[in-house]
Amino acid sequence: MGLRLFASILLGFFLSTASLAAGPVYDVVFDVDWSLFYPLKAAVNSQSVQVGGEFYQPADQVIETLIQLHQDGHRVSIFSGGKMERNGALVRYLLTQIRARGVRDFSFYKVLNFDDLSLRPGASENARFRERYMKDLTKINPDLSRVLLVEDMKEFSAPGQEKNLYWLGKTYSYSVDFAGASPTDPYAAPTLQEWRQERNKIADFYKFFQKIAGPAICSKVLSVPAAP
Repeated sequence: MGLRLFASILLGFFLSTASLAAGPVYDVVFDVDWSLFYPLKAAVNSQSVQVGGEFYQPADQVIETLIQLHQDGHRVSIFSGGKMERNGALVRYLLTQIRARGVRDFSFYKVLNFDDLSLRPGASENARFRERYMKDLTKINPDLSRVLLVEDMKEFSAPGQEKNLYWLGKTYSYSVDFAGASPTDPYAAPTLQEWRQERNKIADFYKFFQKIAGPAICSKVLSVPAAP
């Protein structure tokens, strides 16, 4: 009996220690366009995705990062200004790729679409899309203390939620190889450094996220790099 009791206490200690080491659970919310996927004029390789008459390219390290966040114990959601049908097709692609890697228990916590955007108070009807609409993260979790939106457009943050946004920086068109500035593509990366940053943006996000998601982080708002 004494040995069993000791083993039970020891197991409980190890389980509690593992839970502490895992750190707090976060809601990580990804934008789609120019964040998880690039719009394309045509397919460029076997990873290109066709949805209706449109083509998309997943960003580098997207599948690996989604799997890692899930295995770390975090909840992953999508919040995109795209239509439900389009977003649903891209989500199904991601799930297929994740499950092809043997991760069968992955699922997105929430998938929010155009109809879930909120009108920005006082915004003009003639304002640009990203200035007229905002992504209210309380629709993911009313407790914003551990919610992070990964986004290429910082204008989408709701008032008071600016510190919950991880800005991916200025984004550029998808290009397999660096080609430099292009007169036919105003969104082409102009320098090799910017092209490399573009290709590594999701991996760089995860490296940053690992730092803030450690067990020592208990602040009520996330310390996210300020967008210039």
